[in-house]
Amino acid sequence: MVGGNARSKQLMSRLEGNWPVMLSLVIVAVFYLSVGFFSINIPNSDDFNVYLEFLLRLQGTTEFGQWATLLFTPHNEHYIVVPRLVALLQWLICGEINFVWLNIIGSLALLVCLVLFYCQSTLDRWNRRYLFLVLSLMICHPQYSEATIWATAALSNLWVIAFAMLSFAMAGKGTVAAFAEGGCLAILATFTQGNGILVLPLLLLTEVFAGRFRRAIFVAVLFVVLFFFMQSDTVGHLNGLAELGLFPYFIQCLDYSLTFLGSTLSFGSHQMAVGMGFVVILGAISLTWVRYDQINVTIFSLLLFCIATALAQSLVRGHLGVDYALVTSRYKIVSIVAFACLFAGIVESSSNVARQRGLLLIGVLCAGVTCFTSWLNNSIELPFRRQFLADSLQRWQLVGAALEHPMPELADRIMREAVDAGIYHLPAVGRGDLQRAAPLAGVPEAKGQIVHALEHLVLTDRFLFIRGWAFVFGEESIGSRISVTLVGAENRYVIPTANRLRCDVTAYHRVYFDQGNLDYSGFQVLLERKELFAGNYRIGVMLEKGDERLFVDTGKTVDISAGNYTAHTLIPRSITP
Repeated sequence: MVGGNARSKQLMSRLEGNWPVMLSLVIVAVFYLSVGFFSINIPNSDDFNVYLEFLLRLQGTTEFGQWATLLFTPHNEHYIVVPRLVALLQWLICGEINFVWLNIIGSLALLVCLVLFYCQSTLDRWNRRYLFLVLSLMICHPQYSEATIWATAALSNLWVIAFAMLSFAMAGKGTVAAFAEGGCLAILATFTQGNGILVLPLLLLTEVFAGRFRRAIFVAVLFVVLFFFMQSDTVGHLNGLAELGLFPYFIQCLDYSLTFLGSTLSFGSHQMAVGMGFVVILGAISLTWVRYDQINVTIFSLLLFCIATALAQSLVRGHLGVDYALVTSRYKIVSIVAFACLFAGIVESSSNVARQRGLLLIGVLCAGVTCFTSWLNNSIELPFRRQFLADSLQRWQLVGAALEHPMPELADRIMREAVDAGIYHLPAVGRGDLQRAAPLAGVPEAKGQIVHALEHLVLTDRFLFIRGWAFVFGEESIGSRISVTLVGAENRYVIPTANRLRCDVTAYHRVYFDQGNLDYSGFQVLLERKELFAGNYRIGVMLEKGDERLFVDTGKTVDISAGNYTAHTLIPRSITP
């Protein structure tokens, strides 16, 4: 009996000491299960050019020079060599490319970062376990869902951070071998995403402050060589100083950078994002003042890397407006990592063990609330993106257009060639439901303030496809029923639509127009053309909510003429009316 009590106490003692790690592993496992479950084997946007077109061109190359040229061809301002190599390796091993596995491989970068945070921490074993729990809660949630279930974003946005952290960790050891490894990892970061080149200047500073000037010279030369190798393709993407003037340009870049850094704790508010961005900057200054770089050079350098990334992003994307930094989910990973570094730095720079434990317990509480809120508010984003891509493939199979790409005609060609070449196999996503047109008694009276947009209007010899979103200004979209009307000179039709989730519409209008939940504002129509008489029709949107019935004329027309033909009208996707 006494022995049983002793064993029970021993077991309870072990559980008490290990429960933060066990809970962390559960959080990480749930996150990766969500990535695997919500990913879908369908290319999205950049995936067409970065992977499918790259592999198609690679099949026709026989010389090493041509192969290297294709591998190092820039994509916008990025040299994404490493993501292409991952896709190439998958293709060579499996015989085809699968975007679900690319998403999972990309997301594994976050696990690498978490392990490095744990291994590089200077805290004792007890405090380190709680720090691991706090960071797991901070990082493993769906706030940046684009960067986990979009292959290009996953492999570039996430792995550039992992390579940067690995590089800082290796170089911080001080040995020649570790320095060489850190330099190689910095090169990998450079050729993973554009901001990866910022790792080298930070390594240079590390070597200078450590008094290792010969290594610093080597890093400086390497940085100059890579910068001039890349600059011809990156300078063209910078904002123009002459158009704005120096001071307005500086203010624009500062606003964008602070918004970018504080976006993860902004709650959709631009002012809050700027304020939280200031918190990161002030925290970095404070950690510099207490010489945190001498305590943990890896985490300190990673914090500086996040700040430098925000500045570089403002130089390249600042002209698009601060909303781009605020609502683009894949960029929030930088903001999250910056806050993780800041928190770890505050805890480690405190010499009082009791104070460290108090900070960690507060961190567990705050990070837990943040993680739960993120899952609550953003969990709908994951099925939304999966459905969005499934819809794009369905309508491509039916109407031959409207893939999720800025240039659908180019995406259509790449998709057809990739399927024909066996590089990519189409997943089974179903054909989707067809809507039926009903006679409309009269032309509805246009009333109410309906905010709307038609994004895709595709007419083929068999189908009419319409996609867009609509909501009543000042009201939430929950419970709304949306119909599309076609009004011609002789015939009038009303077509009930299929509802589509639109979290992006909610994100944008919540920030700029203080709107509520607009997730259910999306609609889609897939109709057989034979149901309509020939004629030219004006397209309207009718919205019903309870006893309220509102109508708006979109100003768009579609010509259902006699005979068989194909005509596509591709309206660029937009979240603004």
